[in-house]
Amino acid sequence: MHKKLLLVIAAGIFALLVHRASLAKSIDPWTETLDVAIPAVVQLHVTYKRSVDTEMAGVSTATGFVIDKKRGLVLTNRHVTGRGPVSIRGTFTGQQQASLSVLYRDPIHDFAVLQYSPEALTESPAELTLKPEKLSVGQSIRVIGADGGEQLSILSGIIAKLDREAPYYGTLRYNDYNTFYIQAASSTSGGSSGSPVINVEGEVVALNAGANTRTAASFYLPLPIIQDTIEQLQDGEIPKRGGLGVIWVYRPVSELARYGVNVDELVGFGRKPDGLLMAENILPDASVGKRVEVGDVLWSVNGEQIENFVAYERTLAGLVGQETQLEILRNGELIDVSAQVADLQREQLASFVEIGDTIFQSIPNSAMQSIKGGVSGVFVANAGYLLRRAGVPDYAIITRLGDAVIESLDDLIAQLPLLHQGQQQQVTFLEVGREHLPQPRFIEWNTHWFEARQCHTELLSDQWQCTPLALQPAVTRAPQPELLRLLPVGDEQIDRVLPRLVQVSFDVPHPIDNTFAPHYEGWGLLVDESQGLILADRNTVPVSLGDALVNLLDSVDVPAQVVMLHPRHNFALLKIDASWLASVEWPPLTIAETERLGSGLTFVGFDLDAGLFKREITRVEPYALEVAQSNRPRYMQVPADLFQIPSLAQSMGGVLFDDQGHLEGILGSYAVNTADGGVEQLALAVSGSQIKRLLDEYYANQSLFDLGFHAVYESLSNLADRQIAPEFLQALRKASGLQRRAPVIRAVKRDSEAASQLRVGDVVLEVSGEAISGHVDIDRAALSGALDLTVWRGSQAIKVSFALEPVDHLGTAFAAKWQGALLQPPISEWRYLQNQETSEIYIASVDSGSQADADGLYSNQVITAVNGVEVNTIEAFLNAVQGRSGDVVITTANSVGRKRVIAMGVEDQFSSNLLLNRTQPEPFEAQQSIWSVQPR
Repeated sequence: MHKKLLLVIAAGIFALLVHRASLAKSIDPWTETLDVAIPAVVQLHVTYKRSVDTEMAGVSTATGFVIDKKRGLVLTNRHVTGRGPVSIRGTFTGQQQASLSVLYRDPIHDFAVLQYSPEALTESPAELTLKPEKLSVGQSIRVIGADGGEQLSILSGIIAKLDREAPYYGTLRYNDYNTFYIQAASSTSGGSSGSPVINVEGEVVALNAGANTRTAASFYLPLPIIQDTIEQLQDGEIPKRGGLGVIWVYRPVSELARYGVNVDELVGFGRKPDGLLMAENILPDASVGKRVEVGDVLWSVNGEQIENFVAYERTLAGLVGQETQLEILRNGELIDVSAQVADLQREQLASFVEIGDTIFQSIPNSAMQSIKGGVSGVFVANAGYLLRRAGVPDYAIITRLGDAVIESLDDLIAQLPLLHQGQQQQVTFLEVGREHLPQPRFIEWNTHWFEARQCHTELLSDQWQCTPLALQPAVTRAPQPELLRLLPVGDEQIDRVLPRLVQVSFDVPHPIDNTFAPHYEGWGLLVDESQGLILADRNTVPVSLGDALVNLLDSVDVPAQVVMLHPRHNFALLKIDASWLASVEWPPLTIAETERLGSGLTFVGFDLDAGLFKREITRVEPYALEVAQSNRPRYMQVPADLFQIPSLAQSMGGVLFDDQGHLEGILGSYAVNTADGGVEQLALAVSGSQIKRLLDEYYANQSLFDLGFHAVYESLSNLADRQIAPEFLQALRKASGLQRRAPVIRAVKRDSEAASQLRVGDVVLEVSGEAISGHVDIDRAALSGALDLTVWRGSQAIKVSFALEPVDHLGTAFAAKWQGALLQPPISEWRYLQNQETSEIYIASVDSGSQADADGLYSNQVITAVNGVEVNTIEAFLNAVQGRSGDVVITTANSVGRKRVIAMGVEDQFSSNLLLNRTQPEPFEAQQSIWSVQPR
């Protein structure tokens, strides 16, 4: 009986719950609305292949929605598509993916129309209808999109304002104008750009465009002009968009009175409006010229009274290319102004030039809005390698090349055939916001490292066609030794060393070996004037791939070649044409062979601002440099016996010499890994004996070796628990003196000879049978190419012998660019991180906006397979992908062997494919690069 009753009650409760759920669903009208609307929303994965306008190359996610599934039309924001070449992949309903092209970008407002092939989808998406007339304050809305990069988010809000001024996102950024915006509190963020704003009937009432990240406010674009444009596109027409070059703001009648505009007096000329448009800014290229002034109020266009933005834009759309009569109110008077209506579609970006990794284009609208006064020239969308070397920034406006006035991109293109490879030329430029201050710089025209071409597109086309550009062949620059003159300063010590101190700059076009910066500056020491040999540190010259300049006697910049990069120590040797030095009687240079630096020395060198100073040294401290392992391996000085001079901690570097003028040491810049993966700069000194050994190695053309291990000092007191035999401890105390320390193996390179003999934690007791005094003993012994060590392991002393690994005196000798990924053999430091054998195809970097960037090919990995077939060398990899179209499946692994599989597209137009080979020119030619660059 009770069981039956319980069953009846349970059944009743279940029925009630089902009824309530059904009732709730019927009560909440948004449930069915979203079920219908969501299948029309498209997540967009956008790759910006080049930096154009003020938008940088890269990858982002955004949203669009289908407005015409028969034609495959998708609506999104203009800031989503950018202005330049892009590739867009859309994820539609049912996780279907298809490519989209840009059919239309609006020249002013933040909307664009994409197109996909309906046949590419097996399941047809839904489509949404635009209903701008159904928008009202207080209306409940939903925003459906990829908010925050998520595949789908639904945000709610209530329309708060229909006539908000267009949001301002900052100088030299895209800013909409000549339109109202709609405001609501829906907390949209990155990724939701281009989302539909729908009402409860599932109709689109606005287009999500932006937000205030500090508040919950979101900004939506009204639909009337968007709707006009879409209808024209559906009819196969090019949408008409006219402009006068004026940015207007809306002012209500009550506010106009404060500006002296009495609308009541104007009623006889037309109906009384609620408000009018006032000129806030006149763009430099305005078709109205100076005939309209800031503060003018627009009354009519060709006799038609204008009361709002929509009426203004629709009127001008019908007058493109025509002479138009305006009536404006100025100082309370109605005056007539004539102007030709510009075709804004034709003024959009249609061409750009890339040369030396620099992108030139016409001045974009986003810059015009911030420019004061009439300015013409060529806009630098990306300063790149060519201009950044000379200190010309992004977004500069080039106005002159030498004596030639540059007013347009065509003017620049006309100058290029007149220029020679390597030619130096003064360029004059302006910066937005400082247009009244022209700035000169000297640039060197260089197309060696990057291709040079002009790319253009047609209206309503997403296809870019590129044609190569070429400079005239290089003209050999003859040395001019007469430019160099010694100018004594009157201080005997300074005059002895100052002429030999030179400033060195080094620029890296392609970041091999994980170089952490594109530009390096430091100092060098002229150590051999007969050979033009200059000693620098590897924090100034980190690799051989790049362009080096040496400033002699603060008089002339001379090109230099890298001739040696020491694999273990912070030394680089540069060579210049010695003919430059022939006219100067250089003071003699004697290098002392002392191992340790002490007080009583004199320093002459540079402060951090490259200013020269002299200082007497009263305190020198031994400094045991340790090397922190970094997940981003790059060249680092091995643990070594160096010296710290507290009074010179803020110096860029210089020389240390005794009272006899003998060079006792040099102070250089050292890059040291930090725990967070960054790089710290230290000023440390090295003794003359180490410098002497380096030069001896170079002159004798000796092989250079990698030790295969890193050892760091530990104090003998810390080693007490190792139970090291007393005779060894006594010998170590005597050899290390007051330091009382011994090297302990911290890291061993995988697959090196050292790895077969040494273990992490081994204490180095002897080198070649003698008690070790420091790292310097290992360094001396390494000159022979082998080491004989005695180490303490566990509870016993063990003798080990092994050969050292010979290394190239110039480091990496080969690299390749494929789909924007820079591939090279792994650098030495990578092998310290590996815990298993992997490939020799290391990904050093990935260009922003490249296909590798788009598909997620990460740097600091190695490639191990192509389409499931193992590859181990760069040559094998390039052969495996040669001629392939469509997707290529790449397998990568990190330093611990964890693998990823990436399906990559192949795109040859805007993803660099290059071969970079190091070839030493013979005979030596300082003006010729030791690297050849060939397209692949």
